[in-house]
Amino acid sequence: MRSFPVEVYVYLICSLNNTHINLQDPKTNHSFFNSSSGCFEKVKSKRSSSVSALILSEASAKVACTSGFSECSVFIKGFGKGRSGALKGLVLGGLSINNIYHINSISFNGCRQRKKRRLLIFPFLPLGECLSGLRY
Repeated sequence: MRSFPVEVYVYLICSLNNTHINLQDPKTNHSFFNSSSGCFEKVKSKRSSSVSALILSEASAKVACTSGFSECSVFIKGFGKGRSGALKGLVLGGLSINNIYHINSISFNGCRQRKKRRLLIFPFLPLGECLSGLRY
């Protein structure tokens, strides 16, 4: 009799427009379920919602449960609206979550800085003298 592993890796990619989910067997590194919110919601604004992410992750959790998995480790990438809804859907589908990993990319140097401000400096004038009579 073949023994199934208990844990499955769940990869969530939550963008601003859609939510993708990928279920992977940790022993064989074989992906056995790939889907996105576009399979359930055809309208673009509804694809990005947390409700469609909940429906998607609940369906994927049921697929994992029928394959013999009961626990999962979740790897989340992105900052879309479907992050929390997808986690709720995994729990509602029957999987228990062991670990949650955030694999967001971190920018190295941050945003580009402002241009340096250029000031006119007159080193040849004494401190108390007025600049109004000068022409430049």
